[in-house]
Amino acid sequence: MLPVCRADAATLPEALGLQMQRFPHAERADRIRNMLESNRRGEISLDDCFLFQEAGRVIGVITLVKQKDGTVFVWPAEIAPRISPPNYARELRAALYRQARSIVDAPGSWIGQALLDSDQRRISREMAEHGFPRLTELLFMHRSLTLPVSPASAAEPLQSIAFDEAANRARFARTLDATYIDTLDCPEVTAGCRTADDALESHKLTGRFDPQRWRLYQQADGQDVGLLLMSEHLPERVWEVVYFGVDSRFRGKGFGMGILLDGLQRAQQTGGSEVVLAVDIRNTLAISLYAKLGFEEFDRRIVHARISQASGESR
Repeated sequence: MLPVCRADAATLPEALGLQMQRFPHAERADRIRNMLESNRRGEISLDDCFLFQEAGRVIGVITLVKQKDGTVFVWPAEIAPRISPPNYARELRAALYRQARSIVDAPGSWIGQALLDSDQRRISREMAEHGFPRLTELLFMHRSLTLPVSPASAAEPLQSIAFDEAANRARFARTLDATYIDTLDCPEVTAGCRTADDALESHKLTGRFDPQRWRLYQQADGQDVGLLLMSEHLPERVWEVVYFGVDSRFRGKGFGMGILLDGLQRAQQTGGSEVVLAVDIRNTLAISLYAKLGFEEFDRRIVHARISQASGESR
């Protein structure tokens, strides 16, 4: 078996080319250029791109991109075309996944996850076989902000407060924990896998963080009902629902509808173009709510996730 090597400056472009081989040529070139530029600027790190070389060319690759919150995004193992015999290609992929597991299971990581297109069934089976279980499917939905937004219609009006690191971080964290109870959105990676404080830090990394776009909703008596954390992606002015949840004690009372309508109004007032979100396909109640508010499906992805085997020091 060939040794697994880290990509260096000389081999990284070729390795990424193989990693992106399923994309059309023009899209592949754009993706490689964007990743290399993001790596150069320090926005991401490609230090964990691993490869096999044979006769001076890259014949196998797996790329892991680690965020500072300990999330590791895993690009599936890719082998160059016409590698034979088939058993050899399978051995190479197995070795690359072993390497990926060692990175995810090391201290400092908490999860390794991959998003696959719905037609990547063989890769999905292979990732599950090699230690990255299939978790669920995510439904991606969007709603144009040119559509009118109706006033909130909850039985009881809610007040909202913006996130403030010093004044109410603990309150946001407590409410976040309360929304995890009996959740249908990827419960396998919410309950007990990391603290609410860690989750808040992770959510900050999505899009452009602005504390005014993170809102905690409360009743007139001060009871906290739920959260809506949103961020903006420039230059398209696309808003993303990074996290939305209602405390289990307050579900079924129309508060979720009111919270989302308030968020849509806030996004619309900034001149945003659309709002996007992702939801676990098992969460049929949330999907129905989003559809009532004008959200439409535009993509589906298979989610694979491996919780780090490292000790609690990584979280």
